Amino acid sequence: MRHFVLALAAPAFLFLVLPGSTQAQCDIELGSAGVQVDCDNQSTPLAWAMWSGGTAPFTVNVAISSGPGGAYGSTNDNSWSGEMTNLSPGTQQATIAVIDAMGCQASTQVFWFDHVPMLPDVSFTHDCTVGPTLRWSGNFNTPPYSTSSFCPGPFNFNYHMMHIPTGQICNGSIAADWTAESPSGWHFGQALPAGDYVVDIFRGAALSCISPFNVECFFPVSALVPSNAGDCGVQFNLRTALAGALPSGTLMGDQLRAAGSIPATEPYSAMGYTYVGTALGASLTPSLLAVTGNNAIVDWVVVELRSASDPATVLHSRPALIQRDGDVVGLNGESYINAPVVSGNYHVTIRHRNHLGVMTATPRTLLWGSTTTMIDFRLSGTSAYGKGARTAVGTVQCLWPGDASMDGIIRYVGNDNDRDLILVAIGGSVPTNTVSNVYSILDLNLDGTISYAGANNDRDVILQTIGGVVPTAVRIHQLP
Repeated sequence: MRHFVLALAAPAFLFLVLPGSTQAQCDIELGSAGVQVDCDNQSTPLAWAMWSGGTAPFTVNVAISSGPGGAYGSTNDNSWSGEMTNLSPGTQQATIAVIDAMGCQASTQVFWFDHVPMLPDVSFTHDCTVGPTLRWSGNFNTPPYSTSSFCPGPFNFNYHMMHIPTGQICNGSIAADWTAESPSGWHFGQALPAGDYVVDIFRGAALSCISPFNVECFFPVSALVPSNAGDCGVQFNLRTALAGALPSGTLMGDQLRAAGSIPATEPYSAMGYTYVGTALGASLTPSLLAVTGNNAIVDWVVVELRSASDPATVLHSRPALIQRDGDVVGLNGESYINAPVVSGNYHVTIRHRNHLGVMTATPRTLLWGSTTTMIDFRLSGTSAYGKGARTAVGTVQCLWPGDASMDGIIRYVGNDNDRDLILVAIGGSVPTNTVSNVYSILDLNLDGTISYAGANNDRDVILQTIGGVVPTAVRIHQLP
């Protein structure tokens, strides 16, 4: 498809005096001239001119105003066309001049806007309800230009998509067939079979792309839907530490794993925790419990993604596992956390059954299919929501231990205190009694034993968390 830019030129007259002749008037008149811009070949637009009068042969020269490019040709006719070459991006003006055999000349200036090759920014994603599908960011890449055009809505755009292996074609409108993920992103509303696709997204009747150029050319691009879809949703890395399991150093203890006490199924739903967007009863890969060293499993935790605008609102939560070195991993051992939500900004929260939870002070950007985001609550440089949300063990920032009732408040005395729960668990009368080889919320130092007195007892964990001096003091989690 070519677009025409037309310039009507007023006649230009030159007077020449030839030896041995009378004065003759130049009668060449440029009727029209312009540039035909081709979407498929916008780098070499076609210049053309039509004129009347003059004496053949004619020479045509097209000079670019802003650079060395242009065109040159000759003809015996009263019309000419030729491709312009050596154009630089942004060239928009040229002078077309026609000179006849007598040296008479007519010229005019023409203006045009370079076509911009608009390539839709599409990619493969795995929608968590639909399955393997394609996503459009709402943007067009515009090579060789460094800018891109943003389209504020799907309502004026259509699509054409072909599955290369089968030749199957799908056409329609973005508004009807694609699902909005955000104000500037959509995914195709159907699952797609694996294979190569050619995807073309182009403007409908109404202009809705913001661009510094007048004319855009919409081109298709290829996209691959792999046979192995992988995880859906955002991915990120997360680290933390549980002070109850970290008396010193940088590695937490894994006594529960070594004793075979860690349950294969997540324990939090049985404790009354309600997941958002995750089915109950998720299980870990059993072989993970055989891993020793830095990556040995310490315990189950819960990861929450909360609203950027309302951090009290949990948008998604899921069980995960924490290793001795603080890495929080998936239930099959994957080194990152995956959550079936769209790319965006979220407060990230980590919770443990007998430690106070902690949340990022500000929302963090999480992306589909990317593990570049690291949230390390072990570092003092990672700001936490609220005041005094973590405790330091040496150089490691940790979750506060001692919440034996999982109510978000650690109390040593008074109503609903956590200390009495431990005393009752060991029998209530002989403080030196212990209950061994257990997986219990009352085992505050995660050593597999509930103890009220003596070395490594759980009661002292509570006292230290509230300050160690005033027994009526409390420690409250810093979660909204």
